[in-house]
Amino acid sequence: MVDRTIGEKKRRSRSERRFPLPTSGMSFENEIAVLKAIVEFSNRGKKAITYKDVKIPNVSATRVSSELKFLESVNILKQRDKRGEYLPSQEIIDFVNKLNWGKEAEAKIVLRQLLLNTWFGNLTVKLLNVKEVSVDELIAELGKEAMADPKRDKKSVTRLIEWLKYADILEIDENNKVKLKEAIQLPTTVEAEKQQIESTIGKESKIAININVSFIIEVNSQTKKEDIVKTIRMIKDALQEIETDEN
Repeated sequence: MVDRTIGEKKRRSRSERRFPLPTSGMSFENEIAVLKAIVEFSNRGKKAITYKDVKIPNVSATRVSSELKFLESVNILKQRDKRGEYLPSQEIIDFVNKLNWGKEAEAKIVLRQLLLNTWFGNLTVKLLNVKEVSVDELIAELGKEAMADPKRDKKSVTRLIEWLKYADILEIDENNKVKLKEAIQLPTTVEAEKQQIESTIGKESKIAININVSFIIEVNSQTKKEDIVKTIRMIKDALQEIETDEN
């Protein structure tokens, strides 16, 4: 007689998570291979694919299916109207194209912007801007946020850190401490600020509303210092013009 309780417990554990997680049953290299296969088998996003279309040597279709759910949850994939059919985002097509042409640094810039918009990228940057944490502490914070099982899901949560490290968002020192690789500004959360403004409409009392605006300047090996300074000055001048117009 087949014991079905193990499979049922695993399905129940996955359903209780707040967010889908990467598949711990495949290597990180194979996760990147999945991205490449998605772009290739979808003909650069021209036709929808299912998990059965993504062929990776020595990786089962079940694990590919689970990985696609994670990739969809972080907007790397877009699900079609028909359940189980996916298209790659334009960003991930650009990422794979750059990788295939040997432009890994440029590819990582594309991936970095995608990951900064994910729940785990956002949480990690905010946390590291406040305090220094160890790898284990970061795993615990991400696991708690995802409502993951501390034992069963630890490898999958740890894989999130590997994604952020690969995209040059963070680095780990010799003491197993995690820090941001460079100063990173998170994308502005427009929706939260919109809700704050709407909640004040129609009220007689005066309420102060703080709106934070972030500017992201991409820098690569060809970027000159004077170009960065020029860009910053242009932004400052534009803000001053707005302030002058309002006054």
